[in-house]
Amino acid sequence: YLQFEESKCRRISQSYQETRLLLLKLYITTKSENYYELNSIILIDLLSLNQTKDFYTQLETFQGEELNNKYLQYVIDLNQAIEDGNYRYVFELRNSSPSPLFATFLEKIQETVRNEIARSS
Repeated sequence: YLQFEESKCRRISQSYQETRLLLLKLYITTKSENYYELNSIILIDLLSLNQTKDFYTQLETFQGEELNNKYLQYVIDLNQAIEDGNYRYVFELRNSSPSPLFATFLEKIQETVRNEIARSS
């Protein structure tokens, strides 16, 4: 019974995340001044949920000079630090966040990193 409930909760959570991302994507279909910042929120949210495949799928929608945008570059650097296991740099990046809107996601990522460090020691 407990296993069924956990599975059901995961599906509900996944559906919620997908719906939330879709609504955000609909809002930012045009390249407004907040376009890259909002797209970076989607990316950092995916990182905080450890949805790496979806992160890379979303990241592939940007090309060339777009990837040099300060918001996108920040999230790319954050992902690289996580993948490299450079957790000290993950914590340092929090202090240089280009957007205050990243704070909630960075807290979740840092909590995950702390748990990973504790688990591996």
